[in-house]
Amino acid sequence: MNYGDLSCLTINKVSKRLELLHKLVIGYKIRSEKFLNQKVFLRENGIEDVSKFYWMVFDHSVKPYIKNKEGGQVRANRYKICSGLELAIMRMLPLEHEDQKLIKKINADFAFISAKEILQSWGTYNIKIRLDDFNKEHLTWLEFINSYKSFPIFSNAQTLRLYDVCVQIKKAANQSLTDKSLEALIEIEHLLDSR
Repeated sequence: MNYGDLSCLTINKVSKRLELLHKLVIGYKIRSEKFLNQKVFLRENGIEDVSKFYWMVFDHSVKPYIKNKEGGQVRANRYKICSGLELAIMRMLPLEHEDQKLIKKINADFAFISAKEILQSWGTYNIKIRLDDFNKEHLTWLEFINSYKSFPIFSNAQTLRLYDVCVQIKKAANQSLTDKSLEALIEIEHLLDSR
């Protein structure tokens, strides 16, 4: 597969991401066999194809829209990285199964688990700062989205739902735990568990 010129990427960055993807696949295959009693297979060059597609999309469709800070290197945040990874996995479908009807479902599961693993590996953060960052980034996204080519109602709805959850958590943390705020926390836990 030819994905254009990726020479601007450092070999170290690409190889680290490939290594991570291979580890995630190994973990997913073990999980599938042990807990789901399903044997999944890695398509030949599946992870390499995911990686190449991911970097191509980032270089051509993501990085041009990211503002760098004070002349520094343009860097995507963890959420864009995970979103790009999920979508690259779904585009390339690196995992196979003997039941063709399950291939997209298995790859979706793998994509989401991989994104969650990466997010969790970065640890915690200050929710106030992240909400402020989110506001700026979401406004930039809205400003530059070409609504004639892409109209992502469902993904944007999920984004706004999680934004609302963060706002509710922040509000609950800023007030004493009354019965009402406790109910809100329980509802938030339920929303996050159902995801």
